[in-house]
Amino acid sequence: MSVTNDQLKRLLRLVLNARNQCSNQLDEELLRQLSVAFVERTIGQDLMQQKKEPASKEPVQKEDESDFIFSTKETARKLHVPHSDLRALRVAGQLKKGVHYETGWFPRPTAIWYDIHKTCLSLHEVTWEEFSSAGFDIEANTNRRIKRAFKKARPNQPKIKRAKK
Repeated sequence: MSVTNDQLKRLLRLVLNARNQCSNQLDEELLRQLSVAFVERTIGQDLMQQKKEPASKEPVQKEDESDFIFSTKETARKLHVPHSDLRALRVAGQLKKGVHYETGWFPRPTAIWYDIHKTCLSLHEVTWEEFSSAGFDIEANTNRRIKRAFKKARPNQPKIKRAKK
């Protein structure tokens, strides 16, 4: 069972109030365990706050972890695509729910949250780190992707015979 600090404080107050009202019926071991749990959790949180570095505005991506933290507007702006393209790719199935995006979180249950790393890889065929680097040329990358797509499609095209005049 997971208990928050506020719930633990409230439980400790209830136990202390019950102890004051009927002191002979309360188990001393329960009171000691609650007090120890509260102290351990408080000390643990204090240590974690001391170790924390100042939070930056950019979310940090850890390896092998997917974070659906960017809204549609933020993702479209960062990846230089219109938000309608993101919707079209979702509808077409190129962006998969649970992999590239997620929906239905608490303050805005209809909002769509994107994993910028996987979405960038799917849209631009480069990693987010490479895409967001200073010297990255989006237009050149798009031209390379178009050439690769045509090159890949050409061998499967039927030959067109021209009529002689």
